[in-house]
Order: sequence, then C-alpha cells, then structure tokens
Amino acid sequence: MEDGTEKNNYVTGNLGINIRLSSALLPSDQKPAIFWTATPSNFWRDNVACHSANFGHWFELPGAVGQDDNEPVTCPFGEYLGEHRNNT
Repeated sequence: MEDGTEKNNYVTGNLGINIRLSSALLPSDQKPAIFWTATPSNFWRDNVACHSANFGHWFELPGAVGQDDNEPVTCPFGEYLGEHRNNT
C-alpha cells in the first residue's frame, strides 16, 4: 500500500519487528513505521508491531492533492474509514 490508492485490503495477523532508520532511502523513510498507509479505506486487524525506530502504526493522511518530493499525493477526503481493531 505504497501510493495511497489501494482500497479494501485486509491486513490481518502480521508481526513486524525491528524497523530501523536508513540514510540511503527517501527523506520520508527517516521516520520509519512497521505498518504504514496513506488511505483510510483498508482493514487492519490483529497485527503486532514492536521495536520500531519511530512508529508501529502510521496513517499518513494528506490533507490535499499536490506534490510531495516529486511524487503525486493522494487526497483521502471522502474515503470511508475501514477498520483498525485489535492491533498492538
């Protein structure tokens, strides 16, 4: 779910461990998350995130359509909220 256009995915029963910083990637990768998305229209259930350098679960929901680091930004306005349940 990299570009924020993915919808109706079920992310269920995953374990993410030990996400570290990297200076060799995009500037946004300087704040890594184990589980990340740019759209609210997915279903996150029974996932575990531990030992992240920054975030376990990060929902980065842009407020407007525009450009970010020369890549399109998807605006989630009007999208329904899927589910975020029993995550740790």
